[in-house]
Amino acid sequence: MAFTLCLNSQNFERFSNKQGFNQNTINAIEQDKYGFLWYATPNGLIRYDGYDFETFTTQSKSNGTISSNNINSLFNDNNGLLWIGTNIGINVYVPSLERFFIISLKERFHIHKIAQDKEGSIWFSGENNLHRLKVTDIEKGLFDVSKNILKFDASLGDFLINSFPICNKSSIILGTNEGLKELTYKIIVR
Repeated sequence: MAFTLCLNSQNFERFSNKQGFNQNTINAIEQDKYGFLWYATPNGLIRYDGYDFETFTTQSKSNGTISSNNINSLFNDNNGLLWIGTNIGINVYVPSLERFFIISLKERFHIHKIAQDKEGSIWFSGENNLHRLKVTDIEKGLFDVSKNILKFDASLGDFLINSFPICNKSSIILGTNEGLKELTYKIIVR
């Protein structure tokens, strides 16, 4: 029996300070609907347009700022909004407004995962927190954020959420430091 191995060469380009990329650690990468690449780093959010890098930090003089320079996760939703998980909370970048909004939360926590359900709501988790967010008025930066969903069910215990897929309209599988847990929910419209 003979095996044939075919290798195609790839050209990898390394970006460094010389090209304007001043990071060695990348926590997440997302591409938005306009083709920009976004990089989550411990020292800010970087946008690459194919030619130049632009860094956004808490000190940026852009339209709105991010809440922390320590960016952990990114998620580009179906509406083209870029959700930014930091070590103290969640932010969103609205490309049509070229503006960042900081989402107001009752407590600060490290955001690990961001996802979107079929109804368009954003879910985000970190530590022993799971929240659902609905955009109410993007022009004004108004958002409806649920309380910590995990606090409503004491039987779930105290654990850290590492990941979660949204399975259907009423359940989420939580990947935790204590194994898998299924969370079923019902959304009540007020």
